[in-house]
Amino acid sequence: MRSRDDALRALGDKKLPGNERLANALHDLGVSVDGLLAATTVNRESLTALTAAREALAAERASFQMLFEYALDGYLVTDSAGVVQKANRTAAELFGVPRGHLIRKPIAVFVALAERRAFRVLLQRVGDGKGSLFTFEATLEARGGRRFNASIRVATGPAELRWTIRDMTELHNVRQSLSDARQALGKRTIDLATEVGERRQADLNLVQSEDRYRLLAAHLHEGLEEERTRIAREVHDELGAALTAIRFELSGAGSGVQVDESVRRAIDRVDEAIQATRRICSGLRPSLLDHMGLWAAIEWLVEDVAGRAGIQCKLELNPGSELAEPARTAVFRIVQEAVTNTVRHAKASRLRVSARASGGELEIRVADDGCGIPAAELARPDAFGLAGMQERARACCGRIVIEPAKRGTQVLLRVPFPTEADPCAS
Repeated sequence: MRSRDDALRALGDKKLPGNERLANALHDLGVSVDGLLAATTVNRESLTALTAAREALAAERASFQMLFEYALDGYLVTDSAGVVQKANRTAAELFGVPRGHLIRKPIAVFVALAERRAFRVLLQRVGDGKGSLFTFEATLEARGGRRFNASIRVATGPAELRWTIRDMTELHNVRQSLSDARQALGKRTIDLATEVGERRQADLNLVQSEDRYRLLAAHLHEGLEEERTRIAREVHDELGAALTAIRFELSGAGSGVQVDESVRRAIDRVDEAIQATRRICSGLRPSLLDHMGLWAAIEWLVEDVAGRAGIQCKLELNPGSELAEPARTAVFRIVQEAVTNTVRHAKASRLRVSARASGGELEIRVADDGCGIPAAELARPDAFGLAGMQERARACCGRIVIEPAKRGTQVLLRVPFPTEADPCAS
């Protein structure tokens, strides 16, 4: 169509005068020049864009090449038979050879001899699986004989295989160390469980031994009290009666006549012996404890101490009710031990003994103004008097605390009152 129009225009132009044909030709020439300039501009812009694209592609290729070269994994490109065509620097370092020595080498030569046959069978299956991704592990051998466990991934293409090789030796070592640590931890756990079992058994044996010793101590205290009661009764009944009879006879022998001086001295000695017998009997087992009760016995004890030791004593007894045996005897012996310790060791001038009911318990305090008892003395293993007080308190389900007071020492004893539901009441 365009050529026909041009031809018709040319025929028409032939009919035009010469100046008009020249003007038309110049006009057409200007239009063609304008089109040519526009095309040149477009071509120049296209060339600039193409140059920029080529530079970007080159930069991307350089970046990719850098990533390829210095990747943490070894990268190889082989043909379908496993002959190396390309390799990065990491792959060359893994195999311990210059990169140029890898090219045109079969990858199978770097596989451990024991696994090489299986690797060739696998390589054939990989070569047949176009467009697939295979992952497996193998033992590779670098130059110099160094072996390492490798995790291998192979991406198959139309005419080439792309390999990613990662050295798993360190990871395997970590896994092995972790496995060894787990085994050691398991063994240690079993050992600890055994030790804990043995410790628990030892603790149980210790508790049972302590229970047996406490029962034995309670039995010994009970037997001791019975023996003291028996001896005191026999001394009082037998020896006291004999001394009284002797004194009566001596006194009768001197009645109505002048008594010889030797007889008088004999009577005085018999009186002293009778007093000593009574004191010994009271020390062994105060008869007041059995006939008048705990509080009368404590009152007698304190007054006796005040008279013999010259210590100012104060009694505040508001107990509320009486204790039953064996708690009554245990409380008396604890108070007796505390008072005796004050006389022997405290160098005190005042002694205060109080008893009151508090919250279903009997609370007894024995306090002095002496020199106090050092903490080291409380912890001594041979402090049998203090240990005896503790055991007597436990025997009647009580609690005892020995602690410094404002001045001197205070012994605080708490014993539950007897109730039907309390197993310690009997």
